[in-house]
Amino acid sequence: MIKKYWQIIIAITILIGFFGYKLSLNAGIDEMNTEQLANLMNEPDEDVFFVDVRESHEFNEGHIDGMMNIPLSTLGD
Repeated sequence: MIKKYWQIIIAITILIGFFGYKLSLNAGIDEMNTEQLANLMNEPDEDVFFVDVRESHEFNEGHIDGMMNIPLSTLGD
């Protein structure tokens, strides 16, 4: 039976691996909305470091003062 469906099994395995990999890329990365950001920025805490992960051209179009730009595409580096 496995010999008969080996192509389907391989295709399903590849798809599961691909989607599992894509989902693992975002694991551990939290997102927040503007209200949550404003609340955090108003709390004095020296242990908080703000990073804008948009690409450089997006950041240059407009950003919040005090944000450091590290594009998400290079964050792992």
